[in-house]
Amino acid sequence: MVLAFLCVIIALATGCSSEPAAIPTDPLSGVPADFSIDLAVITGSEVVPQREAHLQQSHYVLFPDGSLCYGPDPDRTHGPNWLPPLTRILSHRQVAEVWSLIHQLGLADPSSGDELTNFKLVQVGPKEAAYLVEFTAAGRRLNFIRRNAIDAPSDPALTQLVHTLAKLAWAGDQPDIDVKTMPKRYYFGPDPYAPYRKP
Repeated sequence: MVLAFLCVIIALATGCSSEPAAIPTDPLSGVPADFSIDLAVITGSEVVPQREAHLQQSHYVLFPDGSLCYGPDPDRTHGPNWLPPLTRILSHRQVAEVWSLIHQLGLADPSSGDELTNFKLVQVGPKEAAYLVEFTAAGRRLNFIRRNAIDAPSDPALTQLVHTLAKLAWAGDQPDIDVKTMPKRYYFGPDPYAPYRKP
């Protein structure tokens, strides 16, 4: 009896002295508190409306709290410097995924960026598309300005970023304008009221 009691005491003491399980760290905690994106797609005056999101004149702004603002600008009335309306608020995980994507695309490397520029001064050719992006993270700002002819391949990294933000903003590619669905008509035989319509 005494031996059993001592075994219980030893077991309890050993259990209490074991180290508590380690608390897992937040895999999303690497996003800087000031992380934000300002991305404008600018198209030239002779560019006709396009289906693809990266060829539509538009503006995306992602704030540090996850607020995502989006606005199309098909008439080219706003340019690159305006704040579109709030579309939605992203979760912390969604913001972290955008932050991770920027690193995967090589857009977080300061050596690949351009000199800080006032986007209002950027000129776009009549048949060009330009991508104006400003990242803010960890107290630093990084600019990217890329342009291409509307019928030439665009920068793959910025194209993917635009499509990602467009998807998050529920924008995406536009459907084909000329697609028409013909109604299905059924034949029920001759009109039984035709004789009564004669004068």
